[in-house]
Amino acid sequence: MSVISARIRAADAAFAAVKDFYFTSRYGKRRGDPGICDLTFGNPHEMPLDGLVTALRERTLPKDKNWFAYKTSEEAPQAFLAERLRRELALPFEPPLHARKVFSSAYWPLVHAAIECSATFAQRFGSRSR
Repeated sequence: MSVISARIRAADAAFAAVKDFYFTSRYGKRRGDPGICDLTFGNPHEMPLDGLVTALRERTLPKDKNWFAYKTSEEAPQAFLAERLRRELALPFEPPLHARKVFSSAYWPLVHAAIECSATFAQRFGSRSR
């Protein structure tokens, strides 16, 4: 019996092409070269802008003990999320939103699609660049 679940093994297998691209492709062999501006996965070699840091700091400091709680009953966040989901996914989301409904109908298919796109990209472009 393995201590690693079948789900984790499947996720690792799906991500194998990305790991291969990152570590063993022509890109992987040159990614550390100082003369290369690597924007493949981002290259944050410069300090972030002060305005960005200030905005993040101001909006991430908790305002009360329930700031980061999983709340499902507040109307303003539900309306905000429904509007964004409608716009982004072109699906008919309406408040009240329930986390189980939102995540089962929209979130996991998007995560799956992102993983599939990453694997496809790595297979197509990683294997050619060796």
